[in-house]
Amino acid sequence: EKMTKTKPADPSNRVGSLGGSDIANILGIGFGTPLETYEQTLGIAPSSEMSDRMKWGHLLEDPIAKEYAEVTGKKVARVNRTLEHSDHPFLTAHLDRRIVGESAILEIKTTNVFASEWGETGTDQVPDRYQVQIAHYMNITRTERADVAVLIGGQELRLFSVERNERLIDICQEAAVKFWRDHIEKQVPPDPATNAECSKAYSKHTIGRTIALSGDLLQNLQALERVKEDQKHLKKQRDLCEHSIKLQMTDAEAIEQDGRAVATWTNQTSRRLDTKALKEAHPDIYEEFLRETVSRTFRLKTKFIKELTG
Repeated sequence: EKMTKTKPADPSNRVGSLGGSDIANILGIGFGTPLETYEQTLGIAPSSEMSDRMKWGHLLEDPIAKEYAEVTGKKVARVNRTLEHSDHPFLTAHLDRRIVGESAILEIKTTNVFASEWGETGTDQVPDRYQVQIAHYMNITRTERADVAVLIGGQELRLFSVERNERLIDICQEAAVKFWRDHIEKQVPPDPATNAECSKAYSKHTIGRTIALSGDLLQNLQALERVKEDQKHLKKQRDLCEHSIKLQMTDAEAIEQDGRAVATWTNQTSRRLDTKALKEAHPDIYEEFLRETVSRTFRLKTKFIKELTG
């Protein structure tokens, strides 16, 4: 039997391999997108600072691990190595802890108080994105179980136990290997998964190029038109509600109940550059720092869509 390979750990380096959170992104259920994973793996992603969520998750990892050991009576140990799949070394794992004396690993998480995705302690009901992450880890480590310790809202610890699921492991591995072969090795980016990624990927139009209207396109255009109409209606309702409230507040700065503010309406001061005055007073300076930007704007031809709808 082939053994899991290891190398010195560097969890912050996501270049050149696919880790647990990448699998969730590839399957479309992670915090990121396939395109973001593609860019991070190739080392071409824009640099970004560690988020507060990630920072606190890292800082709280050790005390959560200690509390898990205290509550369960189990001994846990760090794994200061990057683990690699024996057949596919680009599939890697950075474990939080291993459970000593058992064929099991410990995954540590933190989340806010709105933890509706998490089940009751003692069950295996963890969010799907973490199910595939720990399935990936169990695949690489050949372990039979993963315990998950999650700190909710900084005050409630829930413990979960997830058994090895060969079918899920196969799904994760097949998707990861296909992603690696189709995109990373060929350096062909996956399709944009969000509106923002579409706008970035296709930032310029080709003059004179058009596409034919299909039935599928028409359905999406009609759906978008309905959403825009709903947004207009909701904005009108919002404005009416705010208007009614403000009429009663007049010059009051807040609405209170038992000494606590329910709503506020206060002055805010901001400073903005008066470009019109600058252009008139110092046209040379204005021209020196003037920068031209190009953006691609999407517009619905509402009248024509309604004609097609009948």
